[in-house]
Amino acid sequence: MTDRFRVVEALRDAASALASVATPDTAVARSLRTAIDAASAQLSVVLAEMDESKAHAAEGASSITTWARRELNQDARVTRQMVRDARTVRDLPAVGEAAASGRLSSDHVRAFTFALRHVGHE
Repeated sequence: MTDRFRVVEALRDAASALASVATPDTAVARSLRTAIDAASAQLSVVLAEMDESKAHAAEGASSITTWARRELNQDARVTRQMVRDARTVRDLPAVGEAAASGRLSSDHVRAFTFALRHVGHE
């Protein structure tokens, strides 16, 4: 079992433990949003790595979008966007750091991706 997988298992267990918290808490809601944004950024990176290495082929999928549709129940359009976003966080280290820490949402990263594509890096 990889370190990455152990961390993801711990995240899943922590999220399950939150279900027992009965009192609404604004700090918990904000922290969850941050965790979701950070996890989404990491999923983008993992999907891009899988796309580049063709890891999806080992499970009989012809593309990362096919694999994600089948295994993550995720629309192909969303998967393609996440792969593009992973390139953005790699090309713009400050954006990558902010996304990885959950300070930027996937919508924010998508805006940077759009800007890189239409305006350029400079």
